Amino acid sequence: MQQQVGSLNRANAELEQLTNIASHHLQEPLRKIQTFSNQVTTRFKALPEEMTVLLDKIDKAAKHMHGLTRDMVKYSSLINTQEALMQVDLNYVLMKVAEQMDEQLTIHQARVIVTNTLPVIQGIPSQLAILFEQLIDNSIRFSRKEVPPVISISSEPIAGSKISNKVLSVLGTTLYYKIKVVDNGMGFDNKYIDKMFYLFQRLETQQGLQSKGIGLPMVQRIMINHGGNVTAMGIAGEGAEFHLYFPIPA
Repeated sequence: MQQQVGSLNRANAELEQLTNIASHHLQEPLRKIQTFSNQVTTRFKALPEEMTVLLDKIDKAAKHMHGLTRDMVKYSSLINTQEALMQVDLNYVLMKVAEQMDEQLTIHQARVIVTNTLPVIQGIPSQLAILFEQLIDNSIRFSRKEVPPVISISSEPIAGSKISNKVLSVLGTTLYYKIKVVDNGMGFDNKYIDKMFYLFQRLETQQGLQSKGIGLPMVQRIMINHGGNVTAMGIAGEGAEFHLYFPIPA
């Protein structure tokens, strides 16, 4: 047991080092690549069109890599979290998230509808805010063309015996709050469900959109941090549905 604890501590220390590398050492050369490519474009106005296109591709690739490293840091911070659980009212968390996302919701004419009162749970407020933000952002990002997004959120208690065995492999409590997040967006083919929760596994859609590849893995990580899990189901062209399972303390 002591050996296992020692190995776990070493693994955590190494993960922290990798996080520091990603957040500092990798970001600096990326910034320089962007700076130098922008300087070339700015200083030399009469560049051949082909060279301008190549410089633009270099800049976009550097921005993409910058985003990936930033997301890696964000995700690893969820793994190494040492924040204590406290009483959290999910209604309040969702209200604050909606306020912060007001501009995005307005631009896309999106509505968030809470059909009944959400529970008070043992949780980490900052992580729960990220969870709802990612799910709402996902629904907006994959909304159908000319169909305003509608995100419906509801809650109900559920016995552990009624949850699928796959989810129970991570859970273990007898009673849960099931938070259901349903949208009217593009949906997805259910054969991609497992892939959706892997880091940087982006699903292309018929409209050419792509996910960032980090949002849903973050949602799953946050749920695991809270002793629960998340499942998903979709109907292509009709919408997606996510079920969040939070344990109810005995």
